[in-house]
Amino acid sequence: MSDPDKDVLVVPESELKQTLFNGVTRREAFFESYQPVGDDQVWVGHTHNAPGEFSLWHVHPNYVTYGYEITGRLRVEWGPGGKKAIEAGAGEFVRVPAGIVHREGSVGTEHRTGVGFRIGSGPYVVDVEGPDPE
Repeated sequence: MSDPDKDVLVVPESELKQTLFNGVTRREAFFESYQPVGDDQVWVGHTHNAPGEFSLWHVHPNYVTYGYEITGRLRVEWGPGGKKAIEAGAGEFVRVPAGIVHREGSVGTEHRTGVGFRIGSGPYVVDVEGPDPE
């Protein structure tokens, strides 16, 4: 019998759990407890935005998010009035600290795809009304 904690796993693209969440299509590969760090959990998945499509404003209260961009151009907006922003293109990595109210989307004319990793505990995403007040 196979022990999933002691075997190397492959998740085929056809078996990724797809959700449309906050205006971003997320395709989850793994969401599991990470025992060496206590009750932390790890979320790993594929994210996608159509050109000009943005998520709703949200926060990952206790999760740090790491991303790697594959295609297109990602824009993340945050801060007072949502006026702070970064952009990242194919081959670039991003990090969003836990507790940062933000939204993300695709800028330009190309579909944006990336791979995301979240490490933390509790609810992994919470919708909010908008950016932090100015």
